Amino acid sequence: MDIPEIKREDLVKIRDAITGGEEVSIRIRRPEEFIITAKAVSEFLHDLPLTHEQNDRMIELMLEHVHAAESSGFHDGVRYGIVIGQHWDEP
Repeated sequence: MDIPEIKREDLVKIRDAITGGEEVSIRIRRPEEFIITAKAVSEFLHDLPLTHEQNDRMIELMLEHVHAAESSGFHDGVRYGIVIGQHWDEP
């Protein structure tokens, strides 16, 4: 099944229909595997010959990367949920 692209404005309309236009926040759970790998990365970075500024920048970039991955994963999940909901009663 091909999953159609859903625009951000369509997601906002769906959110508003569900919540009555109220702001909604979603707490992202970080599984144990995430904590373990984050600690491993932290320990690895600690041993690198980075300046304080380089270390801070590396952490900033890693956090941006994690946020981008979480956001795209959430968006994909919503898209899949919409498509499944549209075809739920089909044989």
